[in-house]
Order: sequence, then structure tokens, then C-alpha cells
Amino acid sequence: MGVESRRWMLDLLSFYRANMPGFADAWIMETAPQIGVRHSRRLTGVQPVLREQWQSGVVYADEVGVSPSLSPTFASVSVPFGTMVPVELDGLLAPGRHVASDAVSHTFLREIPQCWLTGQAAGVATALSVNAGLPPRHVDVDALQGELVKQGVYLRRRSDGPDLRLDVHKRHEGRHLVLVADVLRAERLQHELFFTPDAQQEYAAGHQQRDHEPTEPDDQHGAEQHSENT
Repeated sequence: MGVESRRWMLDLLSFYRANMPGFADAWIMETAPQIGVRHSRRLTGVQPVLREQWQSGVVYADEVGVSPSLSPTFASVSVPFGTMVPVELDGLLAPGRHVASDAVSHTFLREIPQCWLTGQAAGVATALSVNAGLPPRHVDVDALQGELVKQGVYLRRRSDGPDLRLDVHKRHEGRHLVLVADVLRAERLQHELFFTPDAQQEYAAGHQQRDHEPTEPDDQHGAEQHSENT
């Protein structure tokens, strides 16, 4: 994977030189010494965060925080307590990037601010669980939400009523955006904001060709990489 990722980097460098103003003489200064894995195994949880639900503005009754969505097109994302609770195993909560979700939702739920969100909720839930002598899954949701609100967490409490829908326009209020991170990845930005349709097609065609090539670098790639490093 380390070799393949560097091949991708060289492909991107060539594309930037050819298509991005000011990048004609760009060069590679340094590469990371090891691979950083973004996605990981995810919990089979009581209430996974699913794209089709947050796209429709669903607000969970056991909400423990609010995350920005992938796009201003959608409302902010309700994060439920159940996303950290295993379906079967007791005595365990799984905050951070291990929460239950689909792959699309995981692209932003694994970010650091969202890990803070679920980590804080898990910590409070654990304390309530120990104090009550109950498994974490049986923690009083109202008490959990109340304590999180006392700590300054923005969320919609179950006691606010059953018909909880987040007004899309309200997501622009400052406190809705406290957790904003760089959830718009660089590759998505370059596709949607910078490159012309023709350039996007060329880049996509290059990816398809690369996917059918051997994983080991050929002499041309090796020579090019050596040239860039020197």
C-alpha cells in the first residue's frame, strides 16, 4: 500500500502540473514515512448513523451531540447514544472512530471533533452507569443529556418532544458549527471547486487506468520518483 499510495501521489503531481495554474514547476518535497489508516472496523451498534437518515434531517431521541454534515445541502447530523452501544456485549461503549455507522457517515464521524463529541458522551455515560450500578446500555438518557447540556454540549433533548426536526437554516448559527472540521476532503474539493469538467474526466480516467495496473512501480515511476526526491 505504501508503494501504491506514492504512485497515486506521482499521478496527482502530474495532473496538478498539467491542469492547475501555478503548479507547472511543483515538486514533491517529502512523503510520510508510514501509512495512516483513515477507516477502521466499526461497531455493530444499537443505532448506527446512516446517510439516508441524516439526509432527511432525523433527530434521534437519545442524541448526545450534533455533527456538521458533509455538505451545506444537508442539515447537521444527530449523533445518538446508541451509536456507541454494542448490540449484544454489555459493559462496553465504543466512542471515536469505532462508532456504528455506514461508510459514508464514517468519513466525518471519524474526525477529531466528532471523536471529542462521542468521547465526552461516553465518559458521562460511564460515570452515570457506575453510579447507578447499571450496564451502560441502561443509562437514563434524560440524565445523560441533562449532564451533557450542563457541560456545554449542544443537543436536542428527548424531553423537548417527539417531533424533533432540525431546521436546515439554523445549521448556520454559530453554536451549530462549533464542531466544524475539514470534512470536505482535498480530493472532493479539487473535483467540485477547482477543476473543469474535462479535467475531472481526465483525472477519473487516470484513476481507472491505474486501478488495472500492477501494484509494483515500473522503471518509469521509479525514475520519476528518484528525480523528484533529488
